[in-house]
Amino acid sequence: MASTASTVATIDADDETPPQKVDGSIYERMELSKVIGSGTFGTVYRCSVPGGKDHVAVKAVLQDPKFKNRELDILRMLNNKRRHQHIVELKHYFYRKDRAGDKYLYIVMGYQPFDIARLIRHYSETRRTVPILYTKLYMYQLLRALAFLHSQKVCHRDLKPSNILFDPECNLVQICDLGSAKVLVEGQPNVSYIASRYYRAPELIFESTMYTTAIDMWSFGCILAEMLIGEPFFVGESSVDQLVEIISVLGTPSFEELHEMNPEHRQSISSKSLQPHNIKQFMGDEVPGSAVELLEMLLVYRPSERPVALHALQSSFFDDLRRSDFVMPSNGKFPPLFNFCAQELAVDQDAVKQLIPPHGRESGRRVIATAS
Repeated sequence: MASTASTVATIDADDETPPQKVDGSIYERMELSKVIGSGTFGTVYRCSVPGGKDHVAVKAVLQDPKFKNRELDILRMLNNKRRHQHIVELKHYFYRKDRAGDKYLYIVMGYQPFDIARLIRHYSETRRTVPILYTKLYMYQLLRALAFLHSQKVCHRDLKPSNILFDPECNLVQICDLGSAKVLVEGQPNVSYIASRYYRAPELIFESTMYTTAIDMWSFGCILAEMLIGEPFFVGESSVDQLVEIISVLGTPSFEELHEMNPEHRQSISSKSLQPHNIKQFMGDEVPGSAVELLEMLLVYRPSERPVALHALQSSFFDDLRRSDFVMPSNGKFPPLFNFCAQELAVDQDAVKQLIPPHGRESGRRVIATAS
């Protein structure tokens, strides 16, 4: 069957040199065998690369001739800017028709063996939570990914543990599944029914169409809380019930908070006003105060008050990662932590400089000089 292919340029996360084109046709000869995920936006397969031991993830999406595939457009845009180490790598894409004549898009991406949902479940099955050092390392990398995405005006819009991949061999974390992602344009409305329920920001529940990337920061806060306690923090059976769960912790939003979330919202919430609770009381005794402080900054009604990703990285919760003697258990590997790229620097160069400890300044010096 005929196919139209396009190779994708890739570079190392800390390399500013122009990307080199690679021959992606090898991926079109792969057999789609093991299904590792499926949903509204397509089916994901794990495939062996011909002639080697490497694996890739291939997402097959039925093409509606009336719509462009936004995920592919965003992945291509991000790869053309620079390939970030914490965003899943786009290796190749091609089109192919099945026997019924339906056209499918196949997106070939880097493969990671595990996701955060599986990690949390692994520990919760034995009534444990993810070790705090791993929570710090993985959430730090997720914030770096968000800092890069948001610097390009891209809002993921469906952050959840199953969309955060990691490799236990090197502890590298990557965001995947940009099927709901969108480049947000100021003044342009967006659909409000977006994001998985447990991680849906309150302004979305209040049907805001003029939201910002702050909805991703709310989702991040929910994921952090889940890693700390071993189960989702806000568990609603419906959108209304989800709001009830949020109000039971944060209290009833004020008129001013409600107006910021959605100025067009007209319905009254309740005749009874509930007072907020301290998030600490929902955390275990072993959860550090710095983690609670970060959650209290993230899980707030006003989107404008949630920190952007770079500023969240300044939290003392991540101080251990900035120590010169930081090591993983059993001397495990971990990826570069301070190789901030020019796009991250462009958000707030002073903030980035503060994130690079003295022992990490050699790796960050070149990109800081580039952005000056």
